[in-house]
Amino acid sequence: MLRDFYRMYFLLALALLLAGCDIRKDLDEFGSMSRAHASSAYLVYFGPAPVTPSGSYRAMAGFLPLANDFSKVGPFPLFIASSPEPMLRLVQRLVSIDPGVIEPLGLTNPFPHGTVVLSLRQQGDLVMVDLSRQAARQKNFLVRRAMIMSLGHLLEQFPGVKRVMVSAEGVPLTTFGGMTFRPGSLQVVSPGPPRPVGVVGSWSGSGGKVEEIAVWFDRPVTVSDFHLRDDVGHVIIGEIKRQPFDLGVRLQPASSPVLREGMRVHVVWKAVDALGAVGQGESTFHLRHLPTTTH
Repeated sequence: MLRDFYRMYFLLALALLLAGCDIRKDLDEFGSMSRAHASSAYLVYFGPAPVTPSGSYRAMAGFLPLANDFSKVGPFPLFIASSPEPMLRLVQRLVSIDPGVIEPLGLTNPFPHGTVVLSLRQQGDLVMVDLSRQAARQKNFLVRRAMIMSLGHLLEQFPGVKRVMVSAEGVPLTTFGGMTFRPGSLQVVSPGPPRPVGVVGSWSGSGGKVEEIAVWFDRPVTVSDFHLRDDVGHVIIGEIKRQPFDLGVRLQPASSPVLREGMRVHVVWKAVDALGAVGQGESTFHLRHLPTTTH
């Protein structure tokens, strides 16, 4: 069931939004589990997909330009549940993604605020995406190019798709010397080793104790070392559990640490992704509040 609290500050919450998965549940509460079906791009950049709650889930890679280099795009993981129009659903999510969601990954949203998808059609190996007039207002050549690259690499993961043509209210956004764009691997930058991207807390009522602290990573990982300290250096002790989709860990404090929204917390971590890439270090985040759920 979709809930408003999926609108997090972090990328992986977007992934769970697409999946429609309750991030508060423990893994054993989901019942039967199965491995998600991974696209070829997901396998290249993130390896085999994680085991997910039973159902038809697809692991795919989203693509957006680097914040410091619009000539390249970077991949990030997305998990989607079965839907009648997964291609349209993914494109709608990509063009409207909150810039704050992807900022921790060094990526940016090239689509102007308010851009929506007017239509999407596949004809042979070509997908034609028509965006609203907001996209045409972007006159910067590099940004337009980044918009087309992001859509091209995303859509190439669907069977039979090799080219894309992007327009705004029927007028092509031509930047590649032709009407269509064919994605190439040289346009994609490797995501590098895994790393945490944010920390959220769940409080019991107004001013109550912290029930749970979730640390999100930029992809599915196995966390082999994890310590959480408050802003004065005290280690927060508690039971540690995996996040659904292996997107990090959750800590349920054994005591009642004095933690406030916005305060700094320090994460000491070591994690390995499904391709064997290892990341480790100490990261500092501002603790965000997990919004109250709504049905």
